Amino acid sequence: MFWLMLVLKKQTPLLLERILSKPLAIIGANITRLDAFKELISIARQHASFDKDLSSNLNYVHTSIEDYLQKQEEKFNAVVASEILEHVIDQELF
Repeated sequence: MFWLMLVLKKQTPLLLERILSKPLAIIGANITRLDAFKELISIARQHASFDKDLSSNLNYVHTSIEDYLQKQEEKFNAVVASEILEHVIDQELF
């Protein structure tokens, strides 16, 4: 089973659902999507609810990557940081 974490910032949530989360879930990936913006997570959850077959593969979390990693011990096969680098203050540390 393939586990993927998506880390997103200030992006159109439905676009990302169409090009990242949903297509990967359709082929069997388990997706954990993080976003620091609660509204975007709510929109993504609502959009995903239209396809009940995928709900078990999609996990949406309103948090920052830093907070999430301090609380979780999950391992992921891949991490996608989309539309985030331009918002990182210390890119070398990131």
